[in-house]
Amino acid sequence: MINIKPYVVSFCSGKKSVGKSVVAANIGYMLASLGNKILMCDVDLLSPTLHLIYGEEPLMRINDIYTGNSSISATIHSVSQNLSLIAGNSGDNSEVDDKRFRKCLDEIIAYDDYESIIFDCSFGVNDNVIECIKLSDMIIILISDEPGSVIDGYGLIKTIQKIMPSKDIRIIVNNVIDKEDADETEQKLNRATAHFLSSEISSLGFVPYDRLVKSSIMRQELLTHFHPNSESAIELKKISKSISECIKSEIYV
Repeated sequence: MINIKPYVVSFCSGKKSVGKSVVAANIGYMLASLGNKILMCDVDLLSPTLHLIYGEEPLMRINDIYTGNSSISATIHSVSQNLSLIAGNSGDNSEVDDKRFRKCLDEIIAYDDYESIIFDCSFGVNDNVIECIKLSDMIIILISDEPGSVIDGYGLIKTIQKIMPSKDIRIIVNNVIDKEDADETEQKLNRATAHFLSSEISSLGFVPYDRLVKSSIMRQELLTHFHPNSESAIELKKISKSISECIKSEIYV
């Protein structure tokens, strides 16, 4: 049997500037290259960047869906084979109320041309992030080895588990020296979640510090496409394979 509903993943972070959107964009690309039909959706109403990371300038953006100026099909922008994008809008998004935002998300998910929809959320916790999480099959939280990132990541997990205790939450440790550094960061987080929340959060993997990441951002060149053999790209591919297995297991049940 094949499920009609796409597998929904939300990329979140408790803290700004941990590389959430860069990781999300590269994983979306890798998932598409593994044969999954992926729709990336930039729901960061503060500073959307997915289109910049992909080096694309779509004519229609998500606000055109909110305001009724464009249909979903007309707003979807093709990035590469199996990979499409609904880009976000920078600037004033005050006209987007909670009900309209939720209605927009529901319409995007009901658009059943994709195996998986990936929401790139804004950092922290707000009503829009919560709405995305409610609709998600998996929530991926990006943290780094900075103490503030671990603390804010814990705070986000605490909020999610309070509202939706059964949600599948995973972490990715980004921009660390090596696996040992990643494991130490993961352990710090899980000591807090075990003590205060009586839970342990599984890790999807880690992404090491790599100068090519910064270079790819500056050039608007996707790391996993232009530097597929780099250390970071190899780890991103491992993470993507794990997520792809989850997508496939949910589709074919």
